[in-house]
Amino acid sequence: MKLIIPEERVSILTGKRKMIIAKFYPPPNQDVRELISQHIKWSTDKNNIVDIISSKSLNEQSAVYISAKNPGSVKITAEIKNLPSITGGVPTSDSISVTVKPTFPQKILIDAGHYADGNTFDHIYNGEEFTYKEGRQMWKLQEFLVQELKNIGFIKTERLRENNESITTWKEPGHENESWEFWMGRENRIRGEKAGDYDLFIQLHSNAPKDWITLDEDNFSLVIRPAHGLHQTGDFADNLEAVIKNTMELQGDKAITIDENEYAVLRAARDSGCPRYFLAENGFHTNVNSARWLDSDENLKELAKAYAEVIKNYFESTS
Repeated sequence: MKLIIPEERVSILTGKRKMIIAKFYPPPNQDVRELISQHIKWSTDKNNIVDIISSKSLNEQSAVYISAKNPGSVKITAEIKNLPSITGGVPTSDSISVTVKPTFPQKILIDAGHYADGNTFDHIYNGEEFTYKEGRQMWKLQEFLVQELKNIGFIKTERLRENNESITTWKEPGHENESWEFWMGRENRIRGEKAGDYDLFIQLHSNAPKDWITLDEDNFSLVIRPAHGLHQTGDFADNLEAVIKNTMELQGDKAITIDENEYAVLRAARDSGCPRYFLAENGFHTNVNSARWLDSDENLKELAKAYAEVIKNYFESTS
């Protein structure tokens, strides 16, 4: 009989537990299983990185629970000893490499700009018509980014809204005469106010031309950093807009400092006490190539990984 761990390597965050499985070949009957469970030994070569919590026999396999204590790499080994009637007189063992990754204490809040199918733009790409929907695609990017940040150790990452709907309603009771622009300002103020308990807040957008740009020039990334707060330190905004540019293969990038009073969501984030708050424009959805790029889930996953790496590097360098 052989003992085999099917996986070659796994990763785990500090402070977390994980189950590792070793299978028996050929599968033993119940009597033999009970005998094996008394003779199987799980061990680690670095007790300062993980603890062996407990092990148990599960049908045709054995399971061990490990608890991660410190970042690093270890080897976990399962071995059957002193059971010649089962192993043919030769001890059988297998090992797995385990990487323990650090968990970060920072709390991060991500918000997809707009809502549902809001802020659309019609295009013709290779002779076919398609409609880009900023609210839908930025929600997808948000979901990929939240998960990616959790995967790399930012376990206190959250989305601002539980679903892709607005928090308030245009022309709701008490606001029947408000314009759409006024309503969006009110909506974004409420969103920004939710950032107060977080170390970093980013609202995700794709852009559309303003007075200072034409449709023929809309081929760059843009990260808006307010004029006040801790985000002034380091190169976070510069690095973020650079990876947006490089990942999307845009022609240019801009990280600009703007008085947050011009943006309701950033002004509210500042007033709530959030120390780092940014608005990221992921290209211009009025550019057909950028819109098509952002319309791909695989591309958005790639962009989320790039965002997460910038965030990780920033907090590692400033901690």
